Amino acid sequence: MRKNRKTDLVFTIITGVFFVAMAVLFFMLPTIDNMVLENPLGPAYAPLDLFVAGAKDLVSFNFASKKYLLVFGVGSVVGLLLIFWLIAIIVKKKPIKLIYWGIFFIMAAATGIIVTAYTISVCNVVKLNNGKELNQIIVMDLLNQYADLRDVNGNTPFLFYTFMGQILGIAVLGVAGLVAIFAVLAPFIVGLQLLIRKPYVAKEKPAAQPVEDDKAEKEALAKAQREAQFIAYVEYKAGKPVREKEYEELCRANGIALPNEEEDDEEYYRYTAAQLRCLHEQPVEEVDEDEEYYEQLAKDLAVFRLTKASQDAKLERYYRDTIEELDLFSKDPDKAKDDAASNLKRKVAERRAYYEKLMEELPCLHYQKDPVEPDVGGDK
Repeated sequence: MRKNRKTDLVFTIITGVFFVAMAVLFFMLPTIDNMVLENPLGPAYAPLDLFVAGAKDLVSFNFASKKYLLVFGVGSVVGLLLIFWLIAIIVKKKPIKLIYWGIFFIMAAATGIIVTAYTISVCNVVKLNNGKELNQIIVMDLLNQYADLRDVNGNTPFLFYTFMGQILGIAVLGVAGLVAIFAVLAPFIVGLQLLIRKPYVAKEKPAAQPVEDDKAEKEALAKAQREAQFIAYVEYKAGKPVREKEYEELCRANGIALPNEEEDDEEYYRYTAAQLRCLHEQPVEEVDEDEEYYEQLAKDLAVFRLTKASQDAKLERYYRDTIEELDLFSKDPDKAKDDAASNLKRKVAERRAYYEKLMEELPCLHYQKDPVEPDVGGDK
């Protein structure tokens, strides 16, 4: 992004502020001074008349006056720099810059006139008490050159009758000096920038491709795809003899008959399929290795066989006892009841003997209560 330089605008604004202050003081100072304290000789000067007189004296070319030589020298430097700035504007073809150039030209010319009016032009004529006439100039009054003179009425011929008027008159010349300094700097700096600045070349945006270009691009892409397919087919055909040779070697190594040129392809493949065992064998069922391992381990370890036999024996005895008890209940109920009670007592006695033996061996069971024997039959 191009960075805009606004040096000319900045110089114009700053110089314009000082110029406006100078112009306001030049035209309002006599009124302000006379309002603070009325001058017996009247206002210091008539602003419009003094401005016209300053313009005439600026082009009088009175080189015998040292003050005029100073004003003319500074004005010449400012004029040459303004011409340099104008040439730079014309060379670089920047007509918009003529606005700033014109503003500076007006401010420089008006400042030269005001400075000439304050330093060279006669603003008032006073008749002194010695009969001579005094051509009053503002700069002489600011330098207090009229303090020892008296007019015919015995008044001191001051132009600015108050101290504030003298301070503001000095301020006019001071501000005019600042305007002159900027009138020298601005044309030189801005004109130099115009001459050394590289021309700005805008980046051209790529033009939108027409529909014909899109169509041509699509056709080129389709052509490239066809060429790629053709190259792939050519490579496939080129490698076919090599693949056939490898196939023949593989058939010879595995004892598979090679096809004859006169033999039909379908008949050859049917004959080859009949010879290959892999096409006729049944698939082998997968065997879980873990399950097979545990089955073999159960067969090899005797503890598994003993455990199974013991469980079978206990289960068989349980079923046998149950059947006997059922048979007793079915034949003679009373007798079956007594037999059942005797069987229960026997089992209780066996358990009691077992617990007593266990209590003798384990001290922790000494505090356990005795097992309760069930009441069976008619025994109370």
